[in-house]
Amino acid sequence: MPSCVIHIYTAYRLRTALGTENIPDLLLGSVAPDGVNVSGQAPREIRYAAHQRVSDPDSWKRRISEFCRLERDKFSFCRDYFNGYVIHLLTDIVWDELVQPPMFEKLSEYVSADELRTEKWSEIHKYCRTLMAPPHWEELKGLLAQGQARSIATVTKEMVESLRRRILSETYPEVAGQPPVFLNDSHLHATIAGVKQLWETLI
Repeated sequence: MPSCVIHIYTAYRLRTALGTENIPDLLLGSVAPDGVNVSGQAPREIRYAAHQRVSDPDSWKRRISEFCRLERDKFSFCRDYFNGYVIHLLTDIVWDELVQPPMFEKLSEYVSADELRTEKWSEIHKYCRTLMAPPHWEELKGLLAQGQARSIATVTKEMVESLRRRILSETYPEVAGQPPVFLNDSHLHATIAGVKQLWETLI
């Protein structure tokens, strides 16, 4: 899965295709599933429930489609927040299928298997630093700050609010001045295209 910054950019780039009326709600919904980890990684059952996740990717896609069929009407008053939540799930799937395998292959050239997970997040944070350059990131942060947090799945409103505060203050100082080794804008563009295709197919 990617970072919240990548989730926000993906949702924002898809706002027109989704027919979005409330962009702040869309952006906040697009990070909501990760609210369960705001105080540290949550137990697997809570993380998986927050993301409607099952181990098999095809079963995961079917579960998301079924979740939308059963739950969408309950969120009719905040449709864009709900859509953002769903876009997060689809982004995780596309990233895991399309971006993560070649990224792991590249990183494996210079780190051990034991270091791979740590290096993965370091690489993602390095790329996030490039996305957080002004002025666009400041605009997105302003929009994110206006969204209304809501509980969804196993994610509480309070978790989402805490996550938003962390995102708004994040600068990834630990990787300052270090360019990404693998990730670049082509991976973001491919992710966005893949999520759009999944949305049209499943949702």
